Amino acid sequence: MKRSLSRIAQALRWRFGKGWSLGDFQGRYNAKNSDAWGYLSDARHLKRRDRIFSHLQKLAGKNVLEIGCAEGFITERLLAEGATVVACDLSEQAVARARKYCQDSEHATFVAVDIRQDIPGKDFDICIASDVLYYLSETENRTVAKRLAEHMQPDGVLLFANEWNRNYRNLTHPQQTISIFESTVKWKASDVVIQQEGEDAMHVVAVLIRVS
Repeated sequence: MKRSLSRIAQALRWRFGKGWSLGDFQGRYNAKNSDAWGYLSDARHLKRRDRIFSHLQKLAGKNVLEIGCAEGFITERLLAEGATVVACDLSEQAVARARKYCQDSEHATFVAVDIRQDIPGKDFDICIASDVLYYLSETENRTVAKRLAEHMQPDGVLLFANEWNRNYRNLTHPQQTISIFESTVKWKASDVVIQQEGEDAMHVVAVLIRVS
């Protein structure tokens, strides 16, 4: 009953241009002590992470913003490759776990923040958002696209990745997200790779360049 009410609330918010809320995610963290999204236990996620990083070169010394760090699955790899990272997430619980997972690295700053309200830091070379932007409505994605551009270096890179299957409801399709970002005239897609994962599922990795 509680889950059904939550889905109804999501659908109503979506209709009025509002994406997922903190409460929509918090139940997942409350239910599990670690690996809330199965990133470490599911081999698909390891392959997806490798796919993401195949689009990123020479991370050493780069200033990177990670939107939606969850428990540090991507963050740890960024740090291992020499990046300085600002990792943020809507959930304070997720941020605390990510900080612990990354051994409170001196090259990482962890921030609990809603990017629809604020983007921490500035002058980023790269922004990574994995399995995040589809939780935002069209309106919210447009707002984030404009705001994020102001926090990036000229010609800065946004890499976002999202899984997708035909059963998803109240989420923004990755191709739609690309169109929204490009419509702001502040971003231009330079590479989009779609990996089929079975008959009905796919994983999309998109690289967008900040237009100077």
